[in-house]
Amino acid sequence: MVYTAKELKDYMLKYPPIPNYYSGNCFGCVNPVGLKLKFWILDGIVFTSYIIPEKYSGFQGLGHGGIIATLLDETSAWTTYVNIKKFGVTQNFMLNYIKPVFIDTEIIVEGKIASDEKTHIIVHAHIKNLNDQILVESNSTWSLPDLKTLAKLFNKELEELEEIHNTFFNPINKFFEKKK
Repeated sequence: MVYTAKELKDYMLKYPPIPNYYSGNCFGCVNPVGLKLKFWILDGIVFTSYIIPEKYSGFQGLGHGGIIATLLDETSAWTTYVNIKKFGVTQNFMLNYIKPVFIDTEIIVEGKIASDEKTHIIVHAHIKNLNDQILVESNSTWSLPDLKTLAKLFNKELEELEEIHNTFFNPINKFFEKKK
């Protein structure tokens, strides 16, 4: 299903975002100096709205390319979390800048699962303006390691990572149970 920017904005006004109880320092969603993104889901499509502030500008009123990439990467991460119900790790990220993304202009960022395998998924994400023009798109591959592997990767004890996992996913699971 394809939704217009207006339909997605209306949905965001009508329904609460997916809960986020992550206690870390993620630049995309919870860091005080980060993007502070909130996400919604509709028919498997995870989306958010954002206005790139001047402090994140690149050249001559354009959004900085790194911020644009972060918007797509974070949306792809949340697409993984809420559709697969697992933490994923970016394995490969390809980006195509199509049209300028200006600062101080509202945009919609969407992600959806393009392919779902046992050990990895592919997420397609894009940024569009309020006229539904695609400005930037990405395709990313996400590995889906188990918690034991993630604990080693992050140099954490397995119990600590299990606690982070439960604190993050239990409210999300309850959110989806209420929607049924």
